[in-house]
Amino acid sequence: PLVVLGGHGRKVGHVAWNPVAENVLAVASSDHTVKIWDVGQVVVKSTLAGFGDSIMSIAWNHDGTLLAATCRDKRLRVFDARSGNIVQEGAGHLGVKGSRVVWLGNEPRLVTTGFSRTSDREIYLWDSMNLAAPISKLNVDMSAGMLMPFYDSGSSMLYVAGKGDGNIRYYEYTDDKLYLLSEYSSPEPQRGLGVMPKRGVDVGKCEVMRFFKVASNTLVEPVSFRVPRKAETFQADIYPPAHAGRPALSADQYFAGQDAEPVLVDMESLFRDGPLVVAGEAPAPASATKFVRCATKPPPSEASQNPPPPAQSPVRRLSPAPQVAPPPVESQTPPSPPPTAATITPAPAVVASNEEANRLRDENARLQAQLGQVQAQAGDAQQRAQRAEQAAADSEQSLRTVRAQLDDAVQKAAKDTDALRAQVDAATQSADEYKARLVKAEDTAKEHELNCQGLEKELRDAIDAANSLALAAEKAADSLQASQ
Repeated sequence: PLVVLGGHGRKVGHVAWNPVAENVLAVASSDHTVKIWDVGQVVVKSTLAGFGDSIMSIAWNHDGTLLAATCRDKRLRVFDARSGNIVQEGAGHLGVKGSRVVWLGNEPRLVTTGFSRTSDREIYLWDSMNLAAPISKLNVDMSAGMLMPFYDSGSSMLYVAGKGDGNIRYYEYTDDKLYLLSEYSSPEPQRGLGVMPKRGVDVGKCEVMRFFKVASNTLVEPVSFRVPRKAETFQADIYPPAHAGRPALSADQYFAGQDAEPVLVDMESLFRDGPLVVAGEAPAPASATKFVRCATKPPPSEASQNPPPPAQSPVRRLSPAPQVAPPPVESQTPPSPPPTAATITPAPAVVASNEEANRLRDENARLQAQLGQVQAQAGDAQQRAQRAEQAAADSEQSLRTVRAQLDDAVQKAAKDTDALRAQVDAATQSADEYKARLVKAEDTAKEHELNCQGLEKELRDAIDAANSLALAAEKAADSLQASQ
């Protein structure tokens, strides 16, 4: 390796080069920090902290002054990359699965992808200057794969690919809204996607985006998106100046506080001169590629000064077409000159025999019958696919209904539990009061029992005294009678 950067205490999860400054790299780690490196000097210039959990994605804005990051703590943060201060922070997606963030070109807008609390895949549009709440929310579907967003500022298109499935949806961004245009589907799921820089697309074929899809451990498949035009001239309306892949500032200038717009390449020069060579040691082409600084209005090109006749409509819907084809093999035979009117001679007529004609007719009828069978099978397959899609949609709707009912039941059960807990607490308090009263009653009963025992003794003593008095009276009466 040219350089080894060893500043983190735990494993590294994400890296991103600064789009403007040379050798400035952002590195996110499982130690809950992002370090901004001057790779040329092998020095950490700033550390972005304040994350409550693992960092799930990072993204630079167009001039490399701000860095956005999503985190497993469900927070979205925007940092000043040089000072390390948090510029904005807000609550992101409520799901615990992976979340990704991307800037929308030179607009102060962000897009995040993630999951809801009920595992629905979502797309949020944000104002980077106010992360209190998203500008808009889009519910995509209920698949389990993480959504990977990619933005093309030249066509204002947001591409969203699902990890683990074969779908790539593309949206048009305009007036702070995302409009779904169409969807590319493939039976081969994608494990990851890489993007060809805009300066590498085929301008002559109106290609506006090219992905490199990781389909398996041994297969990387290109997926091309083209505007369906047949024009042979440069299409200036779909090819504004694009990133040239060259720095506008040195690392020292950047960390000293200087700002700059990205260096751009005029796409018309790629149409005229061929692909751009970015490597510093490569020889310059005979017709040098023009570079321009980003401005509010790009410099006019030859095509814009002398526009072609308006035979084509502006880009609206893209036609994705995976370009997987073997390279052409050049013939070793030198090409012959094109025929002219003087050299073209009529070919001799060939008359087929009746037997050959009958055989061809039979073969044609057989092929027509096979074609009809194949078309019928295709129609049946299409109907089955439509029924399967409808069943899947019904199943998804039923699942959402069941989840909603389950959520309602859980909320009701929680309320009932709280009410029962309050009743139990009240009953417990009443039982304690009754216990205290019972103890007091028992004490009173014991006191009354003791009093009764004393009264019984006094009563017995009184009876005994009365009996003694009666006996004495009888004796006195007897004595009185005897004396008389």
